[in-house]
Amino acid sequence: MNGKTYAVAEGRWWLMKNPIKAHWFKDAKNQTLDDDFITVGQVRIVRVLPGEVGLIREQGTEVLLDVGTHVFNSGIVSVQGKVKYDELKNFNHGRYHYLRVDRGYFARVWAVVMTDGMETVVPRLLGQGTHYIANHMFKFDGFSKVSDPVIAHGSIHKVNVVKGKIAKCVQDTTSRLLGEGEHTIESTDFQVVGFEDIMKSHCIQHGTITTKGKVALAWKDNDPIFITEPGLYEFDSADFSFDSFRDAEERLIQLGAKKIVQVQTGRVGVTYDNGVLKVLRNGTHEIDSATHIVHRFLSIQEKSIRLATLSGNEKLARSMKRSQAGKQSDASAKPNKPKQGVSDLIVDDKDADLTICETKDLVKVGIRADVFFQSPIQRNAS
Repeated sequence: MNGKTYAVAEGRWWLMKNPIKAHWFKDAKNQTLDDDFITVGQVRIVRVLPGEVGLIREQGTEVLLDVGTHVFNSGIVSVQGKVKYDELKNFNHGRYHYLRVDRGYFARVWAVVMTDGMETVVPRLLGQGTHYIANHMFKFDGFSKVSDPVIAHGSIHKVNVVKGKIAKCVQDTTSRLLGEGEHTIESTDFQVVGFEDIMKSHCIQHGTITTKGKVALAWKDNDPIFITEPGLYEFDSADFSFDSFRDAEERLIQLGAKKIVQVQTGRVGVTYDNGVLKVLRNGTHEIDSATHIVHRFLSIQEKSIRLATLSGNEKLARSMKRSQAGKQSDASAKPNKPKQGVSDLIVDDKDADLTICETKDLVKVGIRADVFFQSPIQRNAS
């Protein structure tokens, strides 16, 4: 009526025929209010239920409708539909964006921030929860699991390093190692090269970085260095070079002019420093001289030699037996026959170290003698 659309409630209604300024819409009588959308002429009726949001445009501008019944009679409203929150994890209506991030996930988005009074679009990772954003420049890229080893989104890099591993990375042309834990790096020049198991690899090399987990020999600035304390070490130098691993229990560890000498209890180390004899007592000794040479290790315990009395024939027979035994052990040589008279000589090894004497009662007595001695070096060290 008069260019406008009216809705009338229940009851009996009639229209005056003269003058005719109103008429009924065909197929628009008795509209049920249970419908979600009702369109009659320029009238728009939208019913939004709990858990839903209505989407319309008014003069081309996007508008969100909350729960309730909304009536528009301006002729400038277009209905875009409705969305249920529980059916979609993300949706947008023009500048309006809705995100629902479940537990254990990140949402990769591009958000607008103010920098020096200017709007800048930057990458961001949104955590668990419900997020509402109203900005035309906002953009959603997808979801990523929190447990992913590497999450890369624009200039944001999130690296998860599990226990017992190390991440090898390169940032701004510089090698880096990341230990156990969560690491968030914001850089346009960052890359994860891989992961290394520190339990299986005692030496991890990555660019100019070497990491060691036990005693090691290396060169730094052309000087030998020893790393004797167990642990994890990191060097960021082009002048560093790893050489090898050595067992910490070894008696002599040497790299270049540097040496570690371990003398056990009951022994001494015989060394020559610029040609001069030096005896090292038990303990750990560090030597940093190219002219200090380790010769050998000697026991400082007493030694003994048992004296044996042999006749001339017995000595000859023992010598010949040893010579024949050596020749027979050679498979390529034929066994030689013993010389005449040699095989007839019998030496009783059990009694070879006994000196047989007779008492005045003509009783034979065997005497056995041992000589105990120490070398001059051993006496000085003790």
